[in-house]
Amino acid sequence: MNPAPDARQVARRLTRYYILALAAVALLTLAGQVVIQSSLSDVLDDARVINIAGRQRMLSQQLTKRAILLTHPGPYPPGPATHARNFNDLLTLWKTCHEGLEGGQLTQDGGVVRVRLSPATTALFRQLDPHYSAMHAGFREIARRPGQQPGSGGDTALRTVLAHESEFLRLMDAIVFQYDRETKQRVDRVRTIEFTLASVLFVVLVLEGLLVFRPVVAHTGRVIERLVASEANLKMANDRLHFANQSLLQTQEALLRTAEEKYQLEQAEARTRSGSLLEGQEEERRRLARELHDGIGQMLTGLKLHTEQLGSAAFTEKQRRTYDELRRLLHETIESTRTVAYNLMPSVLSDFGVAAALRRLAEQTARSSGLAVEFSGPEHLRFADAVETGLYRIAQEALHNAVKHAGANRITLDLTQKPDVLQLTITDDGRGFDPRRQRGKSPGSGLRNMRTRAELLGGTFRISSEPGRGTRVLVKLPGSFGV
Repeated sequence: MNPAPDARQVARRLTRYYILALAAVALLTLAGQVVIQSSLSDVLDDARVINIAGRQRMLSQQLTKRAILLTHPGPYPPGPATHARNFNDLLTLWKTCHEGLEGGQLTQDGGVVRVRLSPATTALFRQLDPHYSAMHAGFREIARRPGQQPGSGGDTALRTVLAHESEFLRLMDAIVFQYDRETKQRVDRVRTIEFTLASVLFVVLVLEGLLVFRPVVAHTGRVIERLVASEANLKMANDRLHFANQSLLQTQEALLRTAEEKYQLEQAEARTRSGSLLEGQEEERRRLARELHDGIGQMLTGLKLHTEQLGSAAFTEKQRRTYDELRRLLHETIESTRTVAYNLMPSVLSDFGVAAALRRLAEQTARSSGLAVEFSGPEHLRFADAVETGLYRIAQEALHNAVKHAGANRITLDLTQKPDVLQLTITDDGRGFDPRRQRGKSPGSGLRNMRTRAELLGGTFRISSEPGRGTRVLVKLPGSFGV
């Protein structure tokens, strides 16, 4: 038997029961609230109606008292004018409240109060109407002629009021008591409805406990038992997996160490190859420079001496021109040979150091290119041969790039020595370029050689440039290289 479908069926069934129970509870609670709120509103209206009806009895007595004072004035303050003004206000209020009670709607404090008129209340109002009409007519007659002397028409109106007052008061008492009985009946009916709703709600809660929560508890207990068993099995599997993970992590660490060592070896091998290649190039340049200087240079110098010895011989005009052309070509060949030998390995570098060599390089570049090339740096400090050669080759390549590609007008070389760093800066005011567009491209051999030379010396190589803002090459070598 597959437990998963059974669990889903139980869950769906319990969910339906639970939703039905909650819906029933919500509906019963909502119905109770509706009944309570409605009954509270009705009871409030009924209380106001009973209060107004009771006040009608008091108003009729006050009107009778003031009618007596108006028809039989005496030395008692206040005067008849004040009694007449208060009398009219009371009469208006008494009339408005009576019409509202009989009509089924009252206005109090800016709100509308609904008056429930049962058949019994309506019958009482029909009995009350003749007495109310007679008293109202008498009160109006007295109000029209306040301060009359005894024996005038006001006595007749007063006698009419007094004749009907006792019956009016009796019927008003009956109406108030009828309102009170009917209000109590409505409250008892609401109480019965509320008790019924509470009983039904209690039954629903009991059924919810029996049909929903009890099965949920039983099903949850079975699920917990299965979960405990599954947790034990899972713990065993986790222990085995943890052991396997530890072994895998150790293997991965060993592989990473091996890969790192291999990478370091490859880097060291690459640096060694690059260093060997550059060293081989420098050695080959020295050899070629020596051969040019000691071999071809000496032979050319000897040839020049022998040629100059022929200068005293008698030549024809044509032979003299040929002789002068030969001397000129020989002189240019010797100068070209010296220049090539110097570029391959300048003797000033080994004799006077990198500062003198860079100054000489700046002067030669300025003469050959016609640009303003300036050098600044310490003159009498010497450094290790590898450092001086590396800095010279980097500067030589940077000047070549600036002259050939940058379109610069001014180039500066700055060699600075600090306690912990030796810095070479080559700056030009050429057209520059965007380094971000060059990142995806393979750098030229010149840039690679400059970077490799700086890294082989344990330093850093950086190029800063912006379009239209020139280019700056910065080489930093750590440590002290002074000799």
